[in-house]
Amino acid sequence: MLNIEKFENTYIITLEPYAKKISFEKIFKDLKEIGVDVEIVYELSREGEVVLKTDIEDINYISKIMRTINYICHILKLKYVVRYEDFDNVVDMLKRLCMDTLREVLDRYRCRNFRVVCKRIYKKFPITSVELCRIVGIELSKICEVNLENPECYIYIEVRRGIILVGYSTNVSYVKIREVIPHNILNYVEVIVLEPLTIYEYMDLIQLARAINVKLKILDKSGRSINMIYEACNKLGIDKPENVDVCYLEDCFKDVDYIVVLSQYAIHGESVLQELSYNIISRGRRLCLVLGNEIEDVPIEIRDFAHCEIRLGPMTGHAMRSTTAIAYALGVILSKFSKRLTQWL
Repeated sequence: MLNIEKFENTYIITLEPYAKKISFEKIFKDLKEIGVDVEIVYELSREGEVVLKTDIEDINYISKIMRTINYICHILKLKYVVRYEDFDNVVDMLKRLCMDTLREVLDRYRCRNFRVVCKRIYKKFPITSVELCRIVGIELSKICEVNLENPECYIYIEVRRGIILVGYSTNVSYVKIREVIPHNILNYVEVIVLEPLTIYEYMDLIQLARAINVKLKILDKSGRSINMIYEACNKLGIDKPENVDVCYLEDCFKDVDYIVVLSQYAIHGESVLQELSYNIISRGRRLCLVLGNEIEDVPIEIRDFAHCEIRLGPMTGHAMRSTTAIAYALGVILSKFSKRLTQWL
């Protein structure tokens, strides 16, 4: 048996991970201070999420106000709560309710495309979140175009034990804008590191490559590097990232246009790295940074391939760790793009 409850002026608010433990009282107080009077619907809340009822009808307007509270992440408008005892007819009902919801969004906000987002919190629900998105998305595509990359609106489904929430959000309300350097800049940079000596250095390098999505190659000398990469990933509890691999001296520079060795013994400093990296990347050419490992600097046979050598930091006589040097160098490169970002885009 299905029981459907319709909501007006009610919003699902998700919180940033660091704020999941805060009390409802603090949320209520912080919203009150910015002029939003709310009633917290406790029975529909969970850790990291709260449902609020207000007298404000427009989701874009309320999200503009709520965005002044930094720990608020996604903002969605709740339209229906479906209470169910078994799974019979649930999917057909969801397709109908989501269709009604999408029609309202299209009429109110003139959106041209959509995406379905589903959270299956109750794992015994017989349809996965991905499959439910597909089923509902096919139905909704009869009246609106699907856009998975940058949709103008989101249709939201949250499956819990005994209840399902259906709502929507617009792009400006759902997506929290964060200031970032565009990812495509780092698509033109790769890093080669002389074969590390310890598993911990492998772990550091892999984590850095994952975090900033830069291509990392380990220059293999002993034939052990690929096994060390897998061992490091196993210790980290992850699969081997696609952007981490091994290379060999005879072919390590075949896909790059300009090679820079990072070394404490170089003459040129950060200003040269900024200028040459900007000139190379902005013309669509590939830049390769080459570093030693924790003990060894880049040997002469590799330096012979380089177009330039760069020293990082003040003259202390001490070398940086490989992961630190990579992060430092990329920060130097990206800071140049942040100054000229508008021109580059």
